[in-house]
Amino acid sequence: MAGAVSAPSCSVSARPSVRARRRSASFAPSVEYFSLVHLAARLVKGGYSLLDTQFETPHLRQFGVVEIRREDYRSRLQAAVRANAQFPSALTEAELEDFLQSITQTS
Repeated sequence: MAGAVSAPSCSVSARPSVRARRRSASFAPSVEYFSLVHLAARLVKGGYSLLDTQFETPHLRQFGVVEIRREDYRSRLQAAVRANAQFPSALTEAELEDFLQSITQTS
């Protein structure tokens, strides 16, 4: 999406319905991947709606990152700041599995 500014913001829509492409059998799990999965899952559980990533990359797109215009980001940020969100200290195995299932579904 083309923005009116030189460096548009990117955001992750932290919703369980975020979809990602399926991983191939050759995918080698990494600490970066698992860290981001845990962060995204905790944000969803805690009621967060926005994560500013600064850049859109293929790796981040699988978690629902989309480039948005600065005006849209500011509007979403205002709503996110007003939301009653709390960062959870832990996830259950079932919560993590549910989140992984939600981001790997294809339609």
